[in-house]
Amino acid sequence: MSLCLSSMCLIKPALSLVILILGFWGYVKNKDVDLLAIGVAFGIFAVVPLFPMIGPCILGSTALILLKILGYMLVINAIYRKVVLNVPVPK
Repeated sequence: MSLCLSSMCLIKPALSLVILILGFWGYVKNKDVDLLAIGVAFGIFAVVPLFPMIGPCILGSTALILLKILGYMLVINAIYRKVVLNVPVPK
């Protein structure tokens, strides 16, 4: 994989890190585990593209795909808990 320095390759991880920080902040402030899960998922989305840039891929392509699937599953679970199960935020 080649080094990508286009604006989109820099904006996506930056925005993902912002969502990670906001998810963590929401968890600390409201004790809402779903916000933390979404933040962690976007943290994964921010980190996965950096592995090939570090050098010879430390993780194989299968591991990178599994990490992204884990991120998507965290977001799906958080949305499912809020929308379908209507899990309240602890007070």
